[in-house]
Amino acid sequence: MDSQTENINEDNRRYLYENMTPEEKDKYDGMIQNLPVLQDKINRDHSSYMEEFRHRLEIFRGQFNIILFTPNKSIKSFKELLLFFSHISNIYPTELAFIPEGLIRILQENYLIIPHEMRLAMVDSLSLLRKKDLLTPLEVLPLFFNLLKCQDKILRKKLCDCIISDLTKIKQNHKKNEINRSIQNYCEKLLHDTNKKLARKTLNIMITLYQKKIWNDARTVNAIGEVVGVNDEKMSRAACQFFLSEYEVDQVDTSSEEELDELKNKYKLLGKANSRKTKARKNKLKMLMKSIERKEKRHSKVTVNKDFMPIDLLNNPAFFCEELFKKAQNSKVGFSIKLIIIRLLGRVLGRHRLLLDNYFNYMLNFITPNQKDIGLIMASLIEACHDQVPPVELEPVMTKLFDNFISENFSAPVVTLGLNTLREIIERCPYCINKSQYDQVVNLKEYKHKSVSNAARSVVNLCKEIDGKYGR
Repeated sequence: MDSQTENINEDNRRYLYENMTPEEKDKYDGMIQNLPVLQDKINRDHSSYMEEFRHRLEIFRGQFNIILFTPNKSIKSFKELLLFFSHISNIYPTELAFIPEGLIRILQENYLIIPHEMRLAMVDSLSLLRKKDLLTPLEVLPLFFNLLKCQDKILRKKLCDCIISDLTKIKQNHKKNEINRSIQNYCEKLLHDTNKKLARKTLNIMITLYQKKIWNDARTVNAIGEVVGVNDEKMSRAACQFFLSEYEVDQVDTSSEEELDELKNKYKLLGKANSRKTKARKNKLKMLMKSIERKEKRHSKVTVNKDFMPIDLLNNPAFFCEELFKKAQNSKVGFSIKLIIIRLLGRVLGRHRLLLDNYFNYMLNFITPNQKDIGLIMASLIEACHDQVPPVELEPVMTKLFDNFISENFSAPVVTLGLNTLREIIERCPYCINKSQYDQVVNLKEYKHKSVSNAARSVVNLCKEIDGKYGR
């Protein structure tokens, strides 16, 4: 093999820039600069430029053979030639058939030692060939996923964009469902790959595809759900954040509100009372008013679907909660990831109306005024409550709330937070408050701070609505 490599390199050495004479270097540089012009001419009339095409192909073949056997070598202007031939590969499919096969072979066997610029050019070339349908998804996408192992951020970002773009097009073509399922199977295996970078990037790709409504099925959701319990904190956090994501929003224009405010400000400036009302100014006011009305009409069409969330597609939400709860109880898990798990637990329990043993007793550890992110913890506690939770389960929580929050001994913000939490819990779980606790809330109606007194009145009024006996 070594002698073969030497012979090939010897035969093709004259195609290397450093081995050219000054005159040859000038011609080579001019040739590289004129590649875009030649590409345009070939696209218009390829039969008239066969001689120029063959001359450049001879040089490119020589360089390509060198890279096949010495992939760690960087060759000047190889990137330009490669992309040139990739763009016209559909015009000369027979002459350029060696490029796809050769690139795949080089990247599969030597992707770690190929120079950065050369590797990027090869990925760009494969992406172009894929767009021209000269390569199938099953030939390119597994290779792209494997290249995510590289210690190259620019390359990984490019690969992710190419994968997402290709899978989007595959989804749009409903005839390729088998290919789509094959790639999904492959991605599910990669989520548990030993290479952390590959597993993390695969997870990010699956989440992005779900958000783009390409893979928005139960299979994708449950595959991501399995990642929540893994030991890799970054993956676990990303999976939890996926389930905690906001409701799906349709027809959203992120800049619409800013543009609407800007138009309204212009309208105010033009319509000042002391301004001279010329014909041109009146026309401008009319045009601005029409623009404002049009923007407001578009903004009113934004719909928020609050009836659907990823957690609705979980196959076994009870088992999912049990695994989450085990992870939350692990002493080695940091508080930041534990907080995300607590939030997700509360949402799933409330959404699916589930009961989890010792969940409310576990939450007692965090219900203190000085607890970090106490607002998020209270929100999670509220979300976990529903009408199927027995009042007995909530007794320790109610006692903790009155001992640590709802008392005149604490500051007004603390008491207000406790009363607001109490109101939300009562709304979801009626009859969880006893008479003595109710009387304690009634006494706070005359508290000197308005926020506390208003919150107390709100709780009292809610109790009266639920059961009239509280008013007597």
